[in-house]
Amino acid sequence: MLTDPAVVAFLDGADPDPTKHPEITRSLVMANEPELFLAFVAATGGRQLTLSADPDDMKNAPPLPDGLLDHVAEHINELSAVTSLVASTALLTPAACAKLQTSLLAPGCKLTALTFIDCAFADPHAPFVLAAPTVKDFSWSNDYAAAPPVRQMDRVLTALAHWTSLECVTLGSMGAALNFVNISQLLLANPKIIALQLFSNTAPANPGPPANPSPENPIHLFENLRNNRTHLTQLHFEVADRGNHGFNFFCIQCIAACLTNNTTLQALMMPGIALCSGATRVKFEGSLGNNRSLTTLGPTSGFGQRMPPPIVANANRHIWFSQEFLLGAVSEFMRQWGTPHELGVEVTRGLDATPYERTYCAAIVAQLCKATNAAGIRMRSAALALAIKEFMHSNNMEACLALMHSLSAPGLGLEPADKADVVRYATAEGRLSYLPAGYAS
Repeated sequence: MLTDPAVVAFLDGADPDPTKHPEITRSLVMANEPELFLAFVAATGGRQLTLSADPDDMKNAPPLPDGLLDHVAEHINELSAVTSLVASTALLTPAACAKLQTSLLAPGCKLTALTFIDCAFADPHAPFVLAAPTVKDFSWSNDYAAAPPVRQMDRVLTALAHWTSLECVTLGSMGAALNFVNISQLLLANPKIIALQLFSNTAPANPGPPANPSPENPIHLFENLRNNRTHLTQLHFEVADRGNHGFNFFCIQCIAACLTNNTTLQALMMPGIALCSGATRVKFEGSLGNNRSLTTLGPTSGFGQRMPPPIVANANRHIWFSQEFLLGAVSEFMRQWGTPHELGVEVTRGLDATPYERTYCAAIVAQLCKATNAAGIRMRSAALALAIKEFMHSNNMEACLALMHSLSAPGLGLEPADKADVVRYATAEGRLSYLPAGYAS
C-alpha cells in the first residue's frame, strides 16, 4: 500500500485527488485498513461509501478482506455526510449483518440507500437486516456462472417486507431466473414500494403449466399488477433471454394483459420488446387503448422512436389532473369562498394521488369552483365527463350513478357535447345501466 503515491500523499495530509479516489479506495480495501478507509471517506466528504476491492469493476472485484465490512457497518454513522452504502463481493457474516442492523436502528442514522453486488451469506440460517427505518432505495444483484441451488436474493426479499420507508427496489439476477413469487409477496407485504427495477437474462428452466406456474414464471408479478394488488407506479422490466424467443413473447403478452386493467403504473420500461418481432410490437401497441394510467413507456426505439399515441393521450390528460394542480386549485377555491388557506390545504390531503382518483378529484374541484364563466363551465363539464367514463371503464356502477345523481343541482349538468360523448361511450361499452333512467334519451 505504501508504494502507491496517491495513498502516501493522503497519509501525509494532502487533500485526496478526486481522480485518484478509486485507486486509493482499492489500496486501502485490499490492505484491509478499515480505519484508514473510513478516514479517507470522511476526508472526501462524499455521500456514497463504496466498499469494493475494484470500484471501477465491482462485479469482477476480488472478495473483500475478512472483517472489513463488519468494521464499516459498525462505524458508518460516524461519517455524517454518507447517505449511501455500496458493497461488492462481500461475505455477509452474522456479525456484519448484526452490526449493520444496529447502525440502521441508531438515532441519527442517515443511510437512505443500500446496494449489494455479488454478495453472499456466510451462514445459511442467519437473518439479514430486518429493519431499516431510514432506507428508501435498496439494490441487490448477483451474477452467476450457473444457476445456484439457492438464490442469495431470496433471503433478502423476506426481510425487505418489514422496511417501513422502502420505496424503490432494484433486483438483478444474471445466469439464474428471478423468483417472481417472492418478489410479488414482497410487493404485497410492503405497500410503500412504488418503484421496481428487475434485471435478468435467464428464462425459467420450467415455467410450469398455466394452472400451476413455477415460482420463476413472471405471470405471478403481472397477475398482481393486473388486479391492482400492488402500489407500484414505476416498473423497469428488463427480463429477457436472447436464446428463448418464446419466453420473451410470453413476457410481452403478460405485460399487455396487465396494462388492460392496471390503474397504478405510470411509467414502464420494457427493453425486452426489442427482441420481439415487428408484428408483436404492433399488436402490443394496439392493446394500449384501454389503459388510462400509463404516461411513460420505453424504450421508444421499440415503437419507431416515438411514444405510442395512447400513452401520449394519457400524459396530456394527466397534466390537468396532477396532485399539484389539485392542491393549488382547491386552496384557491377555498380562499375565494373566504375559507382560511390552511383549511384548503387540509381538504386536499384527503384526495388520493393515483391517476384514477386524480381524474375523479378534478371533477370535485370543478364542482367546488361552481364556475359561471363560459371557460370554467366547459372545463368543469369536460372533467365531469371524463370522471364518468373512468367509472364506466373500471366497472364502478355505484360510484358512477352517485356522481351522475349529484349533478342534478342547477348549473352542474354536462355541456351538450360532453353529454353526447358520455352517452356514446356508454352505448359503445354496454354501460347504459350506469346512467340515470332516461338520461340517454
